[in-house]
Amino acid sequence: MNKTDFSAKRDMVGITQRQIADELEYSLDAVKKWEKESTTYPPEKAENFIKERLREQQDFVAKTKEDIQKETDSESKFYIVRFAYFRSQEQFDSAGKKGDYGVYNANVRAAALELLSEGYFVEFRAPTEMFGDIQVYKYKNSEKGIVEMKTAEAISVILERAKKSMRKVSLEMGQNPNYISTIVCNDKNVWCATAARIGEKCSFSLCFVPKEEVDEDMVVIDADND
Repeated sequence: MNKTDFSAKRDMVGITQRQIADELEYSLDAVKKWEKESTTYPPEKAENFIKERLREQQDFVAKTKEDIQKETDSESKFYIVRFAYFRSQEQFDSAGKKGDYGVYNANVRAAALELLSEGYFVEFRAPTEMFGDIQVYKYKNSEKGIVEMKTAEAISVILERAKKSMRKVSLEMGQNPNYISTIVCNDKNVWCATAARIGEKCSFSLCFVPKEEVDEDMVVIDADND
């Protein structure tokens, strides 16, 4: 690897210069010289370290893609894949995850790019707005282009369309700030009255409409899967 190649691939896998220095027992200044205009180039040991991280990332992408394809049919364009995205190591650790959050996020970005190339819609969410690391749901059917999802997922979509946070709407409802996130993140069953109250704060109304009269802008809860 030349200096530019090494630096770019290090960024690809989410590894910092400090992490390489600590892992391979080099000084930080030595690692910096591998990427600067100097006569010092990355040693084979460092190159192999990056290559191994790249292989691990490729395995992550392949496994993620395989798992998602098992949950979806051939019409990938009708699915949204949401990934949990971490903002700090503390947040990563508190979620019970092991390893480095930067590496995890880099792997998630690589998987997201692969899925985008396959025609999926991809979104990133804070882990507090997710139930699990990855969510896959069908947001349209091939016949009418309507939204079909569980109640908890429908609430997330309604909040997103209204450009309101779970915390803000929870407080508007007179509840504690984590009221809605607890419902959505734990994928709990939601009473119609609760969904209606949340929708009302976002200028939505809960109503029953014959399937043949469903409009494309409506959020439709799939009773068979809820």
